[in-house]
Amino acid sequence: MNKQNIVEKYNISQPKFDEILDDLNISQDTILFSDDQIALFERIFHLARQQKKGYKKAISIVLNQSSDSSEHSEPSSVLDPKLTDFFHQKSATFAEQMIDETPHLLNEQRAAARKIIVDSFWKRINEIGNSEEFKRKFDAVLYGDDIVDASVLPGESSALPESSSFDS
Repeated sequence: MNKQNIVEKYNISQPKFDEILDDLNISQDTILFSDDQIALFERIFHLARQQKKGYKKAISIVLNQSSDSSEHSEPSSVLDPKLTDFFHQKSATFAEQMIDETPHLLNEQRAAARKIIVDSFWKRINEIGNSEEFKRKFDAVLYGDDIVDASVLPGESSALPESSSFDS
């Protein structure tokens, strides 16, 4: 927003607006004002008109509120360029470090997952191998005992008897 628009919007004289600019330490030669400056003007004009304060008193109140609130509010969004460069450098360094470490982390996670799978597989195999039912069926098949519940699982072929027709 430019100077003329502000003068028209708030119905204030040019000399009075120049006086306000001087009190705010803003150059009278300023053509366009930032959003922060416009917000500052709006607060001043609000106090001056709605709460019947003089412009000087309104400026004093707004400037004191700004300094009080800046002590307790979040840091300004405008940072020193050196600080901004420092943050960019540190974040880039961190990003590169994470990129370098990612393959190693993924390999470690894969190895841990493999270990869990293999351990659980062998645990289950040992549970099955140690069960009484498995031992009975295994002994029956191994020693040829005639146990009725030694059955062939689906997908497996039954063992051929010793006197099969294929031996002849």
